[in-house]
Amino acid sequence: AVKDIGYTEMHGLKSLVEVSQDVLAEQSITKEKKILDEFFSALGKTPEKVAYGEKEVEQRLIEGMVGRLILSKQLPKEKIMKFKELAENTSADIYIVSNETQEGIQFLNIGGFGGLLRFAVS
Repeated sequence: AVKDIGYTEMHGLKSLVEVSQDVLAEQSITKEKKILDEFFSALGKTPEKVAYGEKEVEQRLIEGMVGRLILSKQLPKEKIMKFKELAENTSADIYIVSNETQEGIQFLNIGGFGGLLRFAVS
């Protein structure tokens, strides 16, 4: 994006961040949609490489199987913190998604906990 701010140095940088909020929000939503599209695609095509639901995702995290953890921003903070800690212990990537997109709402409707696994579960 190109933004005209009219200032330089620190004040210009602050102005740039303020006027770029729409672009930054769009970037975040694009990233959310991409990871959720990947999750739902894998759920349909290779369900053995996906975990969803609180108990299943927690178990797969404990086993070190989750490569990418996806959590809904709507979950209670203590649950998010617990799952983030489990993910950090196994070097899983963590994605916190909003419900500002259709994909985010759909993800929340299946529980708000998901994981793309490092390898298939038999």
